[in-house]
Amino acid sequence: MNWFKRKLEQVADAKEARAEGARERKAAERAAAEERDAADRAHAQEVVEDYGVIGFQRDGGIRVNANDAAERKLAIKQLRLKKKEMTAQKRELTAQIAAIRAEYRTKVAGRISTGGLPRGTTGRMIRAGVQNKRRNERMSVDNAIVPIEQERNAIDAQIIYVDRAIAGLEGER
Repeated sequence: MNWFKRKLEQVADAKEARAEGARERKAAERAAAEERDAADRAHAQEVVEDYGVIGFQRDGGIRVNANDAAERKLAIKQLRLKKKEMTAQKRELTAQIAAIRAEYRTKVAGRISTGGLPRGTTGRMIRAGVQNKRRNERMSVDNAIVPIEQERNAIDAQIIYVDRAIAGLEGER
């Protein structure tokens, strides 16, 4: 019986050791995740473009250091210039998207209809191949457009931040 009790104690000790190891791993993972989150927040708050009175952060935020009316006026002028620059970038991206879609439309315009294919097994196989090819073409166009649209949407968000900053500065007058 002593042997059996020792075995049970060993099994219980092994389970407890595994559970303790799991708790330590989870605690280490939580600490590492918190450190990563803190580093990501600090990285997002980092000023990327600094114009003296205003600074643009990675997360799209704007830091304004205007103490008097002259600095506010300068900040508003710089923000308006930045807004014009971002609007031009947005126009360029929209033109890229339009060019990609126009190219796809010209490619699609010359397609032959699959309506006249035979209705049997051969026709079904041919139609399936054609549909697969067309689906892949549509997906490739979508895959080309999505990153450009995301960049354009990010610029839209930055323009909104700039507008808010301008409105805030004009309200302080």
